[in-house]
Amino acid sequence: MKKILYILGLLLLVLSCEEPLEDAFKEVDEFNKQEEANRLEDERINGSEQLDTIFELTDEDYESIDPADDDAIGRFKNFSSIEQASEKLVPFLKSKFPTFKDNSSAEVTFKLFSPQLRLSNNTISYTVTNDDYESQGGSVASFRNFSSEDQIVTFLKERFDEARFGDLINLTYNFFNGSLETLENKFVFSRNGEWIAPKSLDEEDYEALGQNFPNFSDEEVAEELIAKLLKRETFLEEAGDTKSVLYTFTFFSDDRRQFEDRILNYTFDGNTWEVPSTIQTGTLPFFLKNRVWKSGAITKYTFASDDYNFVASELMSDSDLEDEVGNLSRFGNFNRQDGDTNWDNEELLKGFTIALNNKFPDAESETQFEITIDVWVGSNATESFNLTKQTDGSFIYTVE
Repeated sequence: MKKILYILGLLLLVLSCEEPLEDAFKEVDEFNKQEEANRLEDERINGSEQLDTIFELTDEDYESIDPADDDAIGRFKNFSSIEQASEKLVPFLKSKFPTFKDNSSAEVTFKLFSPQLRLSNNTISYTVTNDDYESQGGSVASFRNFSSEDQIVTFLKERFDEARFGDLINLTYNFFNGSLETLENKFVFSRNGEWIAPKSLDEEDYEALGQNFPNFSDEEVAEELIAKLLKRETFLEEAGDTKSVLYTFTFFSDDRRQFEDRILNYTFDGNTWEVPSTIQTGTLPFFLKNRVWKSGAITKYTFASDDYNFVASELMSDSDLEDEVGNLSRFGNFNRQDGDTNWDNEELLKGFTIALNNKFPDAESETQFEITIDVWVGSNATESFNLTKQTDGSFIYTVE
């Protein structure tokens, strides 16, 4: 009997403890679930990993970048400008790297569509002298004039033998075509290393194209209307023939209206004139701050005389740049012609890094700069470069 009572007592004890144990297990389980939910929410808000990545956009990446708003990016697999790439890549990076934490970085390489060649506003103006005519020999030397475009091209090759792609010369010369005339025309050093005489739009051309002023303010409109002008002027052209057209583009920068010469290279397909695409490679760095991807705004800066002096003094001890620095100290510009005193892009980058860190000591990493310098290319000119500051204080070129 006692044994039965003992067993009944134990059974009652177990039954009385069962409900509190179940409650305890439920509380632990709910606590763990809440902790996991908090962790996931924290990762959603703040990210879970701090990483640095370098990559190049794939075709699939272009197709995923804002397809509804700008289908052209997905169709052509490129951007139309640095500004467009900077804007469109911000939401793309947020979608592609949702777990990245603040201070993560991404260096993105992409394709940049650039159908129009932008020329320097500082056009080189040159008048052919008697000595120039005499140096050519033959009829050019005898009559001190040109009588064909080939003669002019030959002269330009010899006189400006250090020319670079995109150089523009406004040439004044004597030309004989039944009668002697003094002409002024623009010649451009083309991508294939030849001097060409593009068709230059005059005021009558702009008026015929419906422009109130002798310029265009929209690149696409310019390309379309100039193609129509060439179509009207087509006579004996055949499929595959090419024409280069020089026009003036106007835009606002720093609250001021600016003008620059641009070249459009057209190819005739037998019916219409079209501009073949030109693809460049661009690179932009981004960093994550407050969970927002940012690409630094472009700071535009033109070198002043004290910048050239500072670069020269800082690089004076660099034995690899002895000739270049000596030339810079003497003339106050960067020689871009071939020779011992020529500054190549890598050497220029040393000077840019010194000057920009001196001029903008508080600039944050990933800050972008567009700088303009005075150069010597057989005559005075300017050249512009896009740069981005790195975390170690160095700079890289933004567009190659």
